Amino acid sequence: MACLRLQTCPVWLLILVVLPARAGEFEPIQSVRAWIAANPAQKRGCRVRGVVTIRPGSLVSSPGDFYLQDHSGGISITSHSQLSVGLGDEVELTGDAYLARGMEPEIELVRATRAGGGPRPVPKLVPVKDILSGVYGGQLVSVRAIVSGRRVGETRDDILLDGGKLEAYLRRPMGQPSVFERAAPLGSEVQVAGIVIPLDPDHYRLRMRSASDLTLLRLPSRFSTWQVISAFGALAGIAGAVGLWIVALRRAVAAQTAEIRALLVKAHASSRLKSEFLANMSHEIRTPLNGILGMQALALATALDAEQREFLGYAQRSAELLLSVLNDILDFSKIEANRIDLILKRFSPAELLRHCAGSLAACASEKGLAIRIDVDAAVPESVVGDPGRVRQVLLNLIGNAIKFTETGQVSLAAAVDSEQPDGGREDLVDLRFSVVDTGIGIPGEQQASVFEAFHQLDGSSTRRHGGTGLGLAISARLAELMGGRIWLESAPGKGSAFHFTVRVQRSTPEARRQAPDQPLARGALSGRDRAVRVLLVEDNLVNQRLFVRLIEKLGHQVSVAANGRQALTMLAAGRFDVVLMDVQMPEMDGLEATREIRRLERRIGVHTPILGLTAHAMKGDKERCLEAGMDSYLAKPVRVDELTEAIASLAAPSQCVSEPVN
Repeated sequence: MACLRLQTCPVWLLILVVLPARAGEFEPIQSVRAWIAANPAQKRGCRVRGVVTIRPGSLVSSPGDFYLQDHSGGISITSHSQLSVGLGDEVELTGDAYLARGMEPEIELVRATRAGGGPRPVPKLVPVKDILSGVYGGQLVSVRAIVSGRRVGETRDDILLDGGKLEAYLRRPMGQPSVFERAAPLGSEVQVAGIVIPLDPDHYRLRMRSASDLTLLRLPSRFSTWQVISAFGALAGIAGAVGLWIVALRRAVAAQTAEIRALLVKAHASSRLKSEFLANMSHEIRTPLNGILGMQALALATALDAEQREFLGYAQRSAELLLSVLNDILDFSKIEANRIDLILKRFSPAELLRHCAGSLAACASEKGLAIRIDVDAAVPESVVGDPGRVRQVLLNLIGNAIKFTETGQVSLAAAVDSEQPDGGREDLVDLRFSVVDTGIGIPGEQQASVFEAFHQLDGSSTRRHGGTGLGLAISARLAELMGGRIWLESAPGKGSAFHFTVRVQRSTPEARRQAPDQPLARGALSGRDRAVRVLLVEDNLVNQRLFVRLIEKLGHQVSVAANGRQALTMLAAGRFDVVLMDVQMPEMDGLEATREIRRLERRIGVHTPILGLTAHAMKGDKERCLEAGMDSYLAKPVRVDELTEAIASLAAPSQCVSEPVN
């Protein structure tokens, strides 16, 4: 409306010009939230007042546009001209309001009036879930979140936050590098400020004002979430595969275990059959050998001419050789099955060495060989060990030395190899025995194999020296069993030197109490001979005749029972001082008969000494005899001196003491 005054006429003329009102000029001031709640479908006038949160010129794509925010919310302002307002200025705006880009409220500016200045607005830190609820549409906020993705364009960069729930973007001039790659690496924690732009009820964006709205809080871990998830997935897959493999492996192991058990059962059965075969073979061979050697001994004790004595001597040596071969086979089988034990006794190393030399002195004399003995002064007078096994190794080595030596001598030596072996107990000592000959010697290429089973220096059909090839193998295993070793030094044509060591205990008073004395030589016990009543329990007719003759020659009375049942009847009818009990017999064997005798004796309070006689010589045979109640045990073939000593020992008055009645 305007007013004009005309001076050409003395009359005042008033002219009113009515102009149309600008959009929203006379509308009341509304809050942003109230206007948004009205949700206008078309443009209509709007009048608001608020604080500038993005100043004009900050938005690259729309230099004149800016954002305004009041106490209730925020709104985008579209302007076609550059306004002179800054961040934090309070401005009153009028214009046409509408919803742009789906849900974003926007005012097409008609007029802006600056009401005053203020501080720069500070973004409000809010959770991502509150932004997604729609509470902060159009407002300046900031969030803390993990960068889960990035997109870099020519003029716009986007980052995805919290697994893509919220997207923040920044526009930049063409050619300007992106700051997101350095300031927002994947997996890092960032704080982003910007205006919340609603796109639809479930999708919101954060419009950043500048690169300074992005702050890196924490660098990503070495493994991103996706990598961790992938790793866990891979581990789960591996665990599943391992589980399946374990199941398959268990099934395979179960099948193999069942197969192994079946093989073990079969192996045990085979081992049992082998042991039974060896035991039976031992019995079947030793039983006739006992008759052969015994009858030969009886024959040699009679009046014979020179030729008869010579023939019987050859026969006896042949039988003893056969017995030696049998003993080697049985010893080797026991060693292979690890069924051989040491029997610790007190003995004299020097006396043992001299006794072994005396045993083979006749063989050496037949070949014109001398046997020399050298015992070092440091060798203990008495030690505790297994004299039987030491004697076995010595006899084997001395026998080989005599066998392979045609002229010269065989030297035997004993010395201390090591005091306190391995820095151990003071009462332990390693003894070294040596057998040196002047025989044919052993080539160097064959020395490493002489201790192997069945090995012979000459295996041809024209070989001069016999043997099973088991002696040195048995000796080596026995030396190891006694805590020592065996080795040789030899040169062809110059002879051989065999050495072996054994670990023994010095004979102290304590050791003497633990280990009984070992007789060094066997023979009749003079002064202890007296006539005793002997019951012989034996089923073999040849052995019956042999033992009867041997016992009668010793001046004793003897009665014969063919089996255990007959023995029980005869013991019930009369008293005997000693019972010689064969183990393997028909009807009732010796073990069962012994148990029955001991059961009956407990009722009447007497004790009759029982000497077991068996052709079995396997490990455990002696233990079974003693467990059944026998007082002692002899393995067939039985030597005359062994039988003499056993009868004299068992029939001594100290042995014939009645046991208390239980």
